[in-house]
Amino acid sequence: QIVEEVTASIEAKGLQQPLCLGVDADGGVYLTDGHPRAIALMNLRVRHFHFQWFRITGRRARIEHTPFPYELLDR
Repeated sequence: QIVEEVTASIEAKGLQQPLCLGVDADGGVYLTDGHPRAIALMNLRVRHFHFQWFRITGRRARIEHTPFPYELLDR
């Protein structure tokens, strides 16, 4: 039911809160926040959307303001 509500919201108002992606030291990419939004976007076949990302290094994580390393998705 949550995904249906989120889908309806995105259809009506667009994506209001960006997804959050984490990139670990090995280059693995993880969705860390926004799972229902991600499913709704996939169901709606939305190909471009806003997101924030951060690097996970050791015990720290920091939000990045540099372009996302899209080449990691091609592995």
